[in-house]
Amino acid sequence: MRLALNLAHDENDKLRESAIKLLNEVSGDMGQQINECYIVNEFRALGLDEQTSVRCTLAQNLTNVSKNISTDVFSQQLFPLYDQLTIDKD
Repeated sequence: MRLALNLAHDENDKLRESAIKLLNEVSGDMGQQINECYIVNEFRALGLDEQTSVRCTLAQNLTNVSKNISTDVFSQQLFPLYDQLTIDKD
């Protein structure tokens, strides 16, 4: 997970996209608390990324994380992010 978190902050947009995919894949093994404290926060930051491709990758890779967080965190943090991404003009 440390590698994925480092990639999420890389200058290269393709590496940030890879980080999103990796974090989504490993979220099932991380447990609810790590998902809510780390992965959701990274996803929220990546949802504001300047690159359209990063934001699109994020919108396509929210499913596993969504399954591994509480309903409250989903409805307060991830769903508004997804909703925002669906109306993104880019």
